[in-house]
Amino acid sequence: MSVFGTDTRRFRGDKRYKGVIEVMINQICRHIRNFFIRSVSEGEFGIIGGELYPSASIQDGDFYLISGSKYNDGVHIHPAYDLRDEEFVGEVSVMKPPMDFLNVVMEIEEYCRSGCDKASPYLKESFGGYSYTRLTDGGTGSSWQKVFKTKLNPWRKI
Repeated sequence: MSVFGTDTRRFRGDKRYKGVIEVMINQICRHIRNFFIRSVSEGEFGIIGGELYPSASIQDGDFYLISGSKYNDGVHIHPAYDLRDEEFVGEVSVMKPPMDFLNVVMEIEEYCRSGCDKASPYLKESFGGYSYTRLTDGGTGSSWQKVFKTKLNPWRKI
């Protein structure tokens, strides 16, 4: 079952995902060189009171990428009231990331949050019937890029 269900609009009101998902998607999309662009609008844009104007082609719950901004470049979910006010000439691209990709993004976020990508003195541990083996890369934690490479490959652009 998808952590997101079938509708990305749920992020708008769910503080567990808002902000976190935007940062992770930005990093992951940059890494795989794929922002899942559906449409691009070029021109003059304004951010007033934290809201993007004009935003006619962006619907609630849509992911979008701002490029050319002084303060707000990156991935956001509409409406993104945390944007810093400014006027800029650039691009706003509406994204359409597939649900399977969003599920991998959440897996990566959970992996990073758990600290598995950090160095640890323990490679293998067991106690009270519980045991685990930590993925390592020469004694340090394995990066999300290495651990999730195979899962991200279907969306990778060269």
